[in-house]
This record gives sequence, C-alpha cells and structure tokens, in this order.
Amino acid sequence: LIKRIKAASLFSNLGVNGIALEVKAGNEQKATISSVNGQVGENRSEALCQVSGQDNKILLNYRYLLDGLKIIKAVLF
Repeated sequence: LIKRIKAASLFSNLGVNGIALEVKAGNEQKATISSVNGQVGENRSEALCQVSGQDNKILLNYRYLLDGLKIIKAVLF
C-alpha cells in the first residue's frame, strides 16, 4: 500500500498533494489509489482487500496518509 501511495504521489498536484482513495465493497473487494496532474500525467493502481460496509471515495493528502501508515507499521512490527 505504501509503495502504491508513493507512486501516486508523483502525479499529485503541487500544493494539494492529493490522491484519491476509493474502496469497493461487495463482490469487488478492492481499493483503488489514483492521482492526476495535467502537466505530468496520471497514475492508477488497484489492490485486493477485505471491505466491510459500503463503497467509499475520499481525497487525501498523501503525506499525512504515509505518516499514519508508517506509525501503524512501526507499532505492529
């Protein structure tokens, strides 16, 4: 997940640092990470995951998301 977020961060808009995270429940059970920059291009990657609840989509600052994931990784391992 961290590698996919870092890849998407290369295509995020400067200043916003935004990446889209979309989670699909039901039969699909996947997470999609994407970003678009008009000057550089776009990136989209998917990962299979377990989802309970409804489909959801959110735009996040990738720097804050990576900071949180690094803390979780440090605590678990």
